[in-house]
Amino acid sequence: MVDTFFGLTNFNAGKIFMKKLSSSWGNNCKQMSDWISLDWQDEIVDFNIYPSYLVQGQGRSYGDESLNSRGAILSTRNLNKSLGFNFEARTFCAEAGITLSEILKMIVPKGFFLPVTPGTKWVSLGGAIANDVHGKNHHSKGTFGNFVVRLELLRSDGKKYLCSADQNSEYFYATIGGMGLTGIILWAEFRLQPIESSDIELEEIKFSSYEEFLSLNEQSNKNFEYTVAWFDGHYFLKSQGELQGIYMRGNHGSSLKLNQNSPLQSHQDPKWSIPCFLPNWFLNKKLLNAMNFCFFHKRLAKIVKKRVHYDPYFYPLDGINHWNRAYGEKGFYQLQSVFPINSGRKTLQEISRTIKKFDQTSFINVLKTFGEIPSHGHLKFSRPGITLCMDFKNEGISTLKMLQDLNEITFNAGGCLNPSKDSTMNKEQFKKLFQKKESEVNFFKMIDPKFSSDLFQRVRA
Repeated sequence: MVDTFFGLTNFNAGKIFMKKLSSSWGNNCKQMSDWISLDWQDEIVDFNIYPSYLVQGQGRSYGDESLNSRGAILSTRNLNKSLGFNFEARTFCAEAGITLSEILKMIVPKGFFLPVTPGTKWVSLGGAIANDVHGKNHHSKGTFGNFVVRLELLRSDGKKYLCSADQNSEYFYATIGGMGLTGIILWAEFRLQPIESSDIELEEIKFSSYEEFLSLNEQSNKNFEYTVAWFDGHYFLKSQGELQGIYMRGNHGSSLKLNQNSPLQSHQDPKWSIPCFLPNWFLNKKLLNAMNFCFFHKRLAKIVKKRVHYDPYFYPLDGINHWNRAYGEKGFYQLQSVFPINSGRKTLQEISRTIKKFDQTSFINVLKTFGEIPSHGHLKFSRPGITLCMDFKNEGISTLKMLQDLNEITFNAGGCLNPSKDSTMNKEQFKKLFQKKESEVNFFKMIDPKFSSDLFQRVRA
């Protein structure tokens, strides 16, 4: 039983690395911070050394959410042990620094999968909770936090709190989606999804308009657990917000259709890596437009049905280590927003005109919808509507000004920005998004007084 692993003792500060350079995954934010490595479970953290602290798992946040230039970084990368299965309850427990990749390698051969997974498996379990990550099945499952059974939280007063929906619930709900500001997640237990095969039965369908996307999406959300669409960024700008792209919908495969001895095979580590930052001119506008054109037109058939391993479907970018280096040393910014479906066409048109005005283009263009299942956390990015994700090469002040204009378009449409991807939200915008409801205001009461981040310093009222 997993409970036999829960008798954890006090924590301690491990190794201190003075003034280590920290960078966001987008490489658009770089800060010097002191690092403290949390290496084992019988140590005690001295929270009186630095003015503030922030936990960092794998550092996969695109903006400055995982940076703390005014204090110390508490790294959980070495807190990566599995604490066991509970097969009867279909739950898995592990330390917060373990990655989703490491979890998948353990649970898939035993016939289980993550209930919700983001677009990369190289995030930590603690990071998945702190950002309440969503995936391609929000319409059917909601966010990752909805499947967390319990967790243990260490606060700066030195006390540890076992948190669940029934015990210390105020800390439990504040920590889910709490951006690491409520303390250190030591370990967490979450529910698993049983599967028969490691394959996905996938359908790829070409669409040529916004209305066709909506029609496909409405139909697919009824019969498919996973849905997502890629759209042609060049066509999006040229047509002033119209869409053409590939709609991808899938379900976990059945073992009955397999002719193999082991239908439950986990993923392999990537064989390719970008060893250094590529020249800033590499991902230029002409290349990106050509890649968009080829990706759409290489599929000649309207509908393609196939069976694929889960890895390339859920984690296409994980096939190349350090893919973010392709954008060059200046890095890139990611915009992820959600806005109501009834204002979707107008919002997309305004977004398209704004990007074109600043003469920029996007490498990654993803569109999907969020369903009605509410998040358990206080700060809710995932809310009903259309969610848009686009990457922009960092061109300096021009890119920042464009993103600020795109933010305003989202706010005026009644939408929201994803804090874990954000680099440009200001105090007033954050307050409008996350301090409107009483439950969201309560989150700020749960923030640990010794925990902070560069994002929180930027947006706090």
